[in-house]
Amino acid sequence: MEILAPAGNFETFFAALEKGADAVYVGLKKFSARALARNFSLEELGLMVPYAHQHGKRLFVALNSLIKETEWNELIEIAVALSDIKPDALIIQDLGVYWLFKHRFPHLILHASTLTGCHNLLGVKKLARMGFERIVLARELTLKEIEEIRKATSVELEVFVHGALCFSYSGFCLASSYLGGHSSLRGRCRQPCRFFYQWGDEKGYYLSCKDLCALQLIPILKELQIDAIKIEGRMKSAEYVAMTVEAYRIVRDASPNQVQGAIEYAKSIIERMENRPLSTGFFFSAQPKDVLNPKHPGGFGVYLGRILRKEDGKIYLHPEAEVKVGDRIRAQDESLGKGIAWKIKFLKKVGDLVCVNAPTDVKPGYLLFRIVSATPSIKKSDKKLKSQLVQTVKPVPFKVSSSAKKRLRQWIHAQCFEFPKKIKKLTWWIYASDINYFLNCKLPKKCVPILSLNSQIYHFIIVHFKKLLKRYPNITLGFPPIILPNQIIFFKKAVKQLLDLGFKHWHLANIGQFDLFSDTKGLILST
Repeated sequence: MEILAPAGNFETFFAALEKGADAVYVGLKKFSARALARNFSLEELGLMVPYAHQHGKRLFVALNSLIKETEWNELIEIAVALSDIKPDALIIQDLGVYWLFKHRFPHLILHASTLTGCHNLLGVKKLARMGFERIVLARELTLKEIEEIRKATSVELEVFVHGALCFSYSGFCLASSYLGGHSSLRGRCRQPCRFFYQWGDEKGYYLSCKDLCALQLIPILKELQIDAIKIEGRMKSAEYVAMTVEAYRIVRDASPNQVQGAIEYAKSIIERMENRPLSTGFFFSAQPKDVLNPKHPGGFGVYLGRILRKEDGKIYLHPEAEVKVGDRIRAQDESLGKGIAWKIKFLKKVGDLVCVNAPTDVKPGYLLFRIVSATPSIKKSDKKLKSQLVQTVKPVPFKVSSSAKKRLRQWIHAQCFEFPKKIKKLTWWIYASDINYFLNCKLPKKCVPILSLNSQIYHFIIVHFKKLLKRYPNITLGFPPIILPNQIIFFKKAVKQLLDLGFKHWHLANIGQFDLFSDTKGLILST
């Protein structure tokens, strides 16, 4: 079972490999679902791939952002370069990106990102048939659901075991887009789930989740023959990555009679990071009671004291616990609940006080917490590590010629639909979950009515199907974005009966939903 670790910079890349990760996943400067991390250039990737291979490790590139139509030229340049650099796999969300690499660069291995929203066997089988060699399952699946999927397919499965949990389902959160115009599906999530909310007299971080920790489940996942366990954290520190990789490697490598002791020891390593409170997430229940953390948005860690004053970009405090260079600390504004984290690079004792470097936004009166202790064995300079890499390996040569880019642009253009130059009339798509809306309300002519299909409304559709089809011959039945494994039987039965009744228009919300139909001939499917 492979341990897959994150790396957002060279420091974390080396830390992950030194502590025993079997593979590392990284993002490029563009089109990564962690756009706010440092990430890597193509030239840097050309150094990292041979270095990883030299040490018997693998390197995956997370090209897992959604791509805008105006960004194809940039993606083409990256695609041509990746064809030469040959990372061990590309982790992909956007189906347009999939289509490009599958048909023009078939020698590159593709993994389906968790952002594809693969949360049932329908999705797994569909993605496998499309050519994805590995599926990263949604974090919201239970152990039992993972086991059922494993038994029914031979495709490689990857499971998240540690790191941040999203309040929403994997790949379906639009909160950051709505609240700030920064899409999580394009790597720019502003984490509204970590915001401080107030309703009347009630205040708290009501959408903030604990972190996932599945150390105790590693023996079970090994027994299920899960191919890879994944650690989240491309924006985390090298200390965090090193300690997390070490903890999971100890448990994975332990013999059956040593595993319980290994789990306890590994937990003690994780606890030293002083991060958010931990949870087993959804592994034991689809509705876990312990996953939310409404008291605060992050791990407060060890209390260091209050900032007494700030001078020349440095803060002064009377430390109530040990603090040293390399520690990662956070300043917390009590009134706003807002935290600012950074690493200590300068420390000086001034009498009973300690003076350390601090970001511009940190102010006197803030509370200070140590969230990660320095790990002395980890190198600290990203520039020095890159220089070391340059001297150690021969970079993979790659060439992005104008002729190669032109051929690829022409091919992409040939795949596209020809849109009409002039749209004669706007067509309204009207979505409703209440059947009475379509039975009793007058809709605009030539609109597309979409009625949400679920177990609550299904009976009423059967009762009123003649009236619905007579009034709206093009009425479209829409699937929910999430169909849990235990709901598949219902939807398969519902689709069969509704097809027999004459419903021809269907609106799909997930790639796996194509497999709800045994034959799509004569049907009109939209997404």
